[in-house]
Amino acid sequence: MGKLIDLTGQPFGYWTVLNYTGDKKWNCRCICGVERPVRRNLLVRHHSESCGCKTRELYEKTQKSGSSRYSTMTPKQKEHQRKYHETWKKKQGETYLANKSCVYGHGHTLQQKRELLEKQGWKCANRACDFITPSPTLTLTEWCWDHDHSCCPKNTSCEKCRRGLLCQQCNKALGNVRDDPSKLEGLAEYLRFHSTRPRP
Repeated sequence: MGKLIDLTGQPFGYWTVLNYTGDKKWNCRCICGVERPVRRNLLVRHHSESCGCKTRELYEKTQKSGSSRYSTMTPKQKEHQRKYHETWKKKQGETYLANKSCVYGHGHTLQQKRELLEKQGWKCANRACDFITPSPTLTLTEWCWDHDHSCCPKNTSCEKCRRGLLCQQCNKALGNVRDDPSKLEGLAEYLRFHSTRPRP
């Protein structure tokens, strides 16, 4: 085994290395404040440069400015690019768009989403829910990232506000009451009252 090269204090994109955690991983802090262990090879090869906020930042800048290489292409070049992109997407398989949605919206890959679901025991993070998928789909579309909407917009999240994975029904229920616990408690009390009330 070679000598360990100390990366403490070194910047890698938005990351700043704090300390070595073992198993070839270094504990890093992003400029947004998120801390996470990152593998050394991902840092030195610049495959990981932030917790995901850099990717979202660049995406938002592109959307606002409207500046892209595609906008400067000729009609013939655009048609060639469109066909090439369609062929490329087919080669990637059905998980491509699902993974893209995870990365751009939540700063996590599809594999990381699957790992979190496995930690939850393939169950909904709502303990009162009996929804379970021992054999989930490849795209995991039946599972939704739950997060604090006061922190990030509707279809995005960050490490600070992300809470877990919910099934679609539980996620919609939270969205309908706007994450207000008092409304959920009120509904539960309402249902208990009417379930015990004698019927005429």
